Amino acid sequence: MNFVKVRGTIPVISRWLYQRDTKKAARNLAAGSIDAVRELAGIFVTAEDPASRTAAARALAGITAPREAAALCTECLLRDDPNLTRLLRDASILPRDPRERAIFLFCTGRFAEPGRAVSEEDRMLLAAGYAAAHPVIRSQACKSAKRDSTCGILARALAGPSGTQDASCWSYPEWEVVIRGLTEEQQWDRLWLLVPHTPAPLATGAIAALHAAGWQPAGDDKLAWDAVTPAAVERWTYPVPVSGVRAPAAKPAGQVVRLAFSPDGSLLATGTTGGTVEIHRTITPGTVSSIPAEDGPVRILAIPAGNTHLVTGTGDTTIRCFRLDDNSLVWTREHKQPVTAVLPDADGKRLLIGDETGHLFILSLEDGRAVISLHLHPSPVTCIDRAGPVTACGHADGTVAILNAEKPDPLIVTGPTSPVRSLAVTPDGTGSVAIFERGLPALLSTVTGEKVRAFSGHAGKAVCVALSRDGGWFAIASDEHTIRIWDYGSAAPCATIPLYSRQATALAAAPDGSVLFAGFHDGTIRVYGMPGARLLREFKAHKKAVGTCSVSPAGDRVATASWDGTTRLLRLPQCETLRTWDAHAGGIAALAGPAGTLVVPVTADGTACLIDGKDGTVIRTIDLYTPAVRAATLSPDGSVLAVAGADTTLRFWDTRTGSLAGSCERRSTSWRCCGFLPGGSSLVAGGWDGSCAIIHVPAGTISRTLAGHTSTVTCCALSPDGDYLITGSNDTTVRVWTVPGYEAGVVIRDSSTEVGAVAISPDRVRFAAGGSDGVIHLYYLPYGTPSGSITGPPGTVTSLAFTEDGCLVVAGYDSGICAFFSVFEERLINTVPAHAGAVTGIVLLPGNRTLVTTGADGACSFLPLPYLPFPARASFSDLAAAEREEQEAGTESARAQWAFLRALLAAHFRDEIGICTLPAGPGLYDIMVVG
Repeated sequence: MNFVKVRGTIPVISRWLYQRDTKKAARNLAAGSIDAVRELAGIFVTAEDPASRTAAARALAGITAPREAAALCTECLLRDDPNLTRLLRDASILPRDPRERAIFLFCTGRFAEPGRAVSEEDRMLLAAGYAAAHPVIRSQACKSAKRDSTCGILARALAGPSGTQDASCWSYPEWEVVIRGLTEEQQWDRLWLLVPHTPAPLATGAIAALHAAGWQPAGDDKLAWDAVTPAAVERWTYPVPVSGVRAPAAKPAGQVVRLAFSPDGSLLATGTTGGTVEIHRTITPGTVSSIPAEDGPVRILAIPAGNTHLVTGTGDTTIRCFRLDDNSLVWTREHKQPVTAVLPDADGKRLLIGDETGHLFILSLEDGRAVISLHLHPSPVTCIDRAGPVTACGHADGTVAILNAEKPDPLIVTGPTSPVRSLAVTPDGTGSVAIFERGLPALLSTVTGEKVRAFSGHAGKAVCVALSRDGGWFAIASDEHTIRIWDYGSAAPCATIPLYSRQATALAAAPDGSVLFAGFHDGTIRVYGMPGARLLREFKAHKKAVGTCSVSPAGDRVATASWDGTTRLLRLPQCETLRTWDAHAGGIAALAGPAGTLVVPVTADGTACLIDGKDGTVIRTIDLYTPAVRAATLSPDGSVLAVAGADTTLRFWDTRTGSLAGSCERRSTSWRCCGFLPGGSSLVAGGWDGSCAIIHVPAGTISRTLAGHTSTVTCCALSPDGDYLITGSNDTTVRVWTVPGYEAGVVIRDSSTEVGAVAISPDRVRFAAGGSDGVIHLYYLPYGTPSGSITGPPGTVTSLAFTEDGCLVVAGYDSGICAFFSVFEERLINTVPAHAGAVTGIVLLPGNRTLVTTGADGACSFLPLPYLPFPARASFSDLAAAEREEQEAGTESARAQWAFLRALLAAHFRDEIGICTLPAGPGLYDIMVVG
């Protein structure tokens, strides 16, 4: 629910305050105050006190002056509240200006009333009113047109007599209205005239409508029709340009994200976010070898039996096998789809891999050749386990596929629609334990595929798991701060370990089942004796969260890797430290920018790296002397970098010299988020105490404090013109502040969890908010009127950004995923595994083609955006780019998308012909024409 102002928290006092303010506003309205109109409209729409609402309604219904009536009608459209609309209808309040009256009547469903024909003059007034209206009102008009089936009326007003008037300036909703309106009125000639200029997602529907009507053009248009329609696709899937893929910039030394012991436990392989793999001895000192860095973080890492080879992959379509004695590359396999799971066979001669399409391949370790290829299930393979002749594969939709070497066909067992996190085939091969990301774990029969047992007691999301095949038990750490342990033979947990405020981040089990090893978010390690979960040892091993851990096959050693950049090798059960390797790598805590193409990733341990986003060149690094960086922001001209850390100081750095330009000391709590105002002379910063401050830069003086949130201000966003400030908080609310007065115009309480990210669209029409529920909530400015919501992948939203055209919103998650959403279709388009740790920052470079992301894994990545073409705004270079992408596309479906776009652009440019300059040379008399 939205509130104009918070008037106390005690019900009796709140009602009294509402009634007092209502009476005051009514008196001001009688004196001709426009601000009073807005305040009374807000009270009527949002007040919980019936008496205040009634008094506000009485005052508003009595408006007769044209200026106040026009202001009230504008408020009605901006707020889009049915009760306020009904009040104005009953009181016969309308704007006096005929243009304003036309757009008001259209948005409220009274423009084309029964029995009254819409004249050409009406359309002209509507077009003029629409053009002069607030951007949010124009969006409301498009929404009303679709709701009231009046798209044809608005389409004619937009398109004008020519049918394509100002088409290059139309927004996506306006294109949608025009295409739908022409389709509803069966204006096939005019519809075909617009198709070559229409955004690709809408062009597919327009062509389908023309086909369904049996319409075809005549004359020269028939040539364009015959070129475009055969290439038309059923749906535009927003393909990602291959040419936009770039290597990460300023890759750090490498945060270790993968650990793998050799089968005999004598070697330990570590894989980093920078793509480097190192192999260490665990019994004697020294490093055996180091494999050169690949592009992207290591996601696949295994040492097969024999200790002669290493298999590695970075999560793309490539798997590599190296010889350990000389680091030579034995073979490379270019897979058709990204590899999602890998398991070396026990004999060290074969490798089992699963891919994104649900295929299982068994490769020869000698040459990488596929010995067996099976399509198990149309969902990505998430994990593989094998015991004897039985192989079990888990899938992203919760399905488990079970293969037996003695049976020709796999058993397909349907799960709870949540990804399978881990599998363990029982030693006798008759069962398999399946653990899901959400839902109860189960013991499945590998003979019949039936569920033998559902293990009870689990709740929440599985954060990390551990299985002991020989020990006959498994453990799950959930996001409810609890570790539960089950014995294979019993449905109820045999032990429950409450963690209270701690969160387990990594679990590992000794193969014989004697020990459960747990790492936590604060760097603490616990060792439990099994069975019984007796706490044997607890100690602080790292400064930051334990990211991953692995127990050696013999159960006598454990390796841990932390986000503080260190990897430790410990002897069990005493937990004596045998080795420590320091990668000197810190996760990136914040991403500042862009200022032009300048972006600045800032590591948690206080290093800023200035990067030119055009080519990834590192311009400068600055040592910030700031402990535990929490937030950073860059001034609009890129000259000042503001950084907040765990202390109470906000520091300002001159990016041209790398020197400290100023600071702002805070007496109480530290800062959590910050952002520059347009102009760069001031910034807003939110703190742990729930307040925001307006700070002059570089003097560091606080000019104003904004109070309202009752818990930490986690995020903030400013509109490009500086008129609006959006803040999100752990108190689950979002607040909209109006600049320059910084009044808390709206308090939004839609979320049931903390708000972690907010963003404002470049056109100032919408803003987005997201948090730990994973849902992207969309609202209209300035009053927070709901615009829609989109459910994304599981996880917490950590970052948000709109594309330049406002058509897409990009969200970063704590899982390392970046998700792309269509704002107007309100659907998820695509997800990309951008990082091995949480996404900590998202910005878009000018040009709307490249996304820059940073993560807790220490990587700064450049990702191409899913492509949403507006042919009406295209150039000849876009046509050439579409042809190039069609040739380089890796799949048939992507190739079909680019072929359709190429045909669409070719039709768009068919009337534009240029004459080339004649090259010098004898005998060249013909005119060369291109176009």
